[in-house]
Amino acid sequence: MESKQFTLNLGGYQMPIDIHHLGVEENGHEAGTRRDHFRFNFQWRMVKFHVAYHEDGGALLDLSADLGGFPFTAESPKGRTDLKAILAEGNGKLGPVFQIRNGRITVIKQLPVQLPVTAVELVTALTGFLLKLAPYLDCLSMILATPIEVSKGASRLRPAYRRPATTKGARKI
Repeated sequence: MESKQFTLNLGGYQMPIDIHHLGVEENGHEAGTRRDHFRFNFQWRMVKFHVAYHEDGGALLDLSADLGGFPFTAESPKGRTDLKAILAEGNGKLGPVFQIRNGRITVIKQLPVQLPVTAVELVTALTGFLLKLAPYLDCLSMILATPIEVSKGASRLRPAYRRPATTKGARKI
């Protein structure tokens, strides 16, 4: 009977580690592997976050996420104004984490991690920041729908923030 085993691949390392085939170098790392950098993704509140771990004078996590498009003024002047206010308030409290790049709202944050790096340290660093970020994501979701809520190519603006459609050639009286 063949045994089935669950495996998880995180940053190029397969979990659980097969301790029967584990080699260790003099520095204490697994033979043939590097521990000074790796990447992984996760989804939280219907937002995909990207994390890159690296050691550059200390252990750091580079966290990033794309929160969606920033509306044009013609599309939603009120949406732009309210989004700018939320982003400014978030940046005032959390530091410059919200940015608008190429018409997209992004989150970018570098988080220090305690050495030696463990799963507990990674989760603690990420969770501490995400809990602070949560109220701003909630406010943004009042203006922008999540990708799962709308069909591909449709506006993510909530109906209250959309400009009413006008008929071409119609005149206001």
